[in-house]
Amino acid sequence: HVENSKSGLRVALLLSVATTLRHKNQFEEAIKYYKQALEFLDSVPNPFIQSVAFFDVGNTYLMMGNLSVAEENINNALHLAEQSENLWQQAKCYELLSQLADEQYQYEKALSYHRRFHELQRSAIGKDKSEQMQQLRASYEIDMAQKEAELLRVQTEELEQQVRQRTNALEMA
Repeated sequence: HVENSKSGLRVALLLSVATTLRHKNQFEEAIKYYKQALEFLDSVPNPFIQSVAFFDVGNTYLMMGNLSVAEENINNALHLAEQSENLWQQAKCYELLSQLADEQYQYEKALSYHRRFHELQRSAIGKDKSEQMQQLRASYEIDMAQKEAELLRVQTEELEQQVRQRTNALEMA
């Protein structure tokens, strides 16, 4: 477990350095760090984090103008996002695929990807809202159960008090 957390920390650090380099337009250096992160992720597979890494690699290649390698990496990211069932990451992949298709003058494909992006985004928002509603409902039910338990406790105390009073009254009679 400790080894996994060390690897996870190392991956996070490599991804962070790579992203910083990409933002500085040092694309070749960024790619090296992304690839190192992906190598570590092979030993400790995590589909979501792998998806993020492939997405960032694809985005970097897109920024470099290497469209075929960008597409390969974005599709890898999409596949892993689907495996991890992360709708937000899937939506991001389709958004980037839309940009890629636009760069390739494949406007119908770009539009199709863009529509899928919006569809997944709406689904992700709906899922988030549904989960929030479930949490609120559960919280409400717990609150009501606690109040009911408190009411029953008070009623039980009142009944016990009445029994004691009647018992005392009978003993005195």
